[in-house]
Amino acid sequence: MQITNLSLLLGSRANHGWDRIWVTLFMVSVSLFIATSEASGLKESNIIVKRIKTADGDIFDCVDIYKQPSLSHPLLKDHKVQIRPSMYSVEDSITTSRVLSEMGLNDGGCPEGSVPVAVDRLLQHNTSMKLANSFGIREYIAERRTSNGRYNGGAANLNVYSPPVGNGQVSSSRINVVNKYMNIQLQAGWMVNPVLFKDSKSRLFISSFENGKLCINLNCGGFVQTNSKIFLGGVLSPVSRVSVNPQYYIEIYIHKDLKTGDWWVSMNSQANSIGYWPKAVVNYMNYATQIQYGGYTSCYGKDTCPQMGNGLNPTTTRNADACFISEVQYFDASSHIKPLKGNQQYPSTNKRRCYDVGTYLDLYGKLPKFSFGGNICSSD
Repeated sequence: MQITNLSLLLGSRANHGWDRIWVTLFMVSVSLFIATSEASGLKESNIIVKRIKTADGDIFDCVDIYKQPSLSHPLLKDHKVQIRPSMYSVEDSITTSRVLSEMGLNDGGCPEGSVPVAVDRLLQHNTSMKLANSFGIREYIAERRTSNGRYNGGAANLNVYSPPVGNGQVSSSRINVVNKYMNIQLQAGWMVNPVLFKDSKSRLFISSFENGKLCINLNCGGFVQTNSKIFLGGVLSPVSRVSVNPQYYIEIYIHKDLKTGDWWVSMNSQANSIGYWPKAVVNYMNYATQIQYGGYTSCYGKDTCPQMGNGLNPTTTRNADACFISEVQYFDASSHIKPLKGNQQYPSTNKRRCYDVGTYLDLYGKLPKFSFGGNICSSD
């Protein structure tokens, strides 16, 4: 999904800081948009090698990796698809034990040489969005941010929940790789968004914001998918329950390939790449200026905003019970992955009455972690 004029979306709030950029990510899902489909020019019979229906009712087509819709992006006319990063970053840190949330396609996934694409979006990756004349949206964050610097990416384990979310509401946990000077953001994590996904399940997502254009998953081209088993927008299972062990995670990496300049996303191990944003699509972004880790919610006008994380605010309840992000790490300029120390980060919230972050636990011999979240939030 693509927004071509950010000023139409943010209006007078465009200068209120980077937190407001997040509204663009989720406004694409609301009923205030009128979607107009543009023909992609692709012939399904030429690119689809198999169709799969998941246990959750999602239908995906296995598309020839070299003919996937994303490659019709004008900046990828002569692009050579990269099957994997040219190198994996050196891991300097300790990896702790965790229980992973997974997703999977029936029948072993797509055949080798193909990638899964949601059927209802296959021929709509160039869909343009027109915003209605007026809207009222409230969006809140509770996160930890790195100090400003030069980073080649970020990584963390995101505790997976599926908070109750109604139509017109969104709740999410994600890693956000930001270049403030270039006005670019690359994000990955889990999201509950009933309007966009037509249910209230926690789903894997990626998004990018660049040059006033917003893309979610594979909806508007540019992100080249390489994994035949992981599908963007897929349901994550199992999910965690409050104070019940085990707690489930997804491990997310967003990192730059030093050789090619492309930005890769991986899930549950650095080697398990989902795909990448080619350097041309992200305006040859050389580095990130900040990495953000945490939660997000949004809602309309005077409506109540949904729970963030698992609904518990770590500052008003037992810190260990709230939703958390663990193994908080970053990629340095040499693409070594390192733990984010306490003196390298700071908290950022914009509605502490409702949502907050807990103590940053940076203990010797363990990777850093923190909790975040809060219950429903009224407009008062």
